[in-house]
Amino acid sequence: MPATFVTIGTRAVLNKAVTQYGFLSGQDVAELAADDSTRLRQLLVRCQEGRFVAAAQDVADLVRAVEVGGWHVRDVSLLASDPIWQGVRR
Repeated sequence: MPATFVTIGTRAVLNKAVTQYGFLSGQDVAELAADDSTRLRQLLVRCQEGRFVAAAQDVADLVRAVEVGGWHVRDVSLLASDPIWQGVRR
């Protein structure tokens, strides 16, 4: 996969996510969605009745739709295959 330019603010969000074991807050998702270099980054959304993967730019709308449908969203996180995990010692 070719390297892409990531802004300093977005890099900070991704680095923070690494320290939080990949979990993202609503603000983190909004920052990723607002940045052209990360808006298509795939995120995992786990909810009451299952899970799905969506682009960062779509997560907020999909979470609202899930909640309107009566389901509970547990968390949003980076995928295990996300490039940010390359070089992270486990």
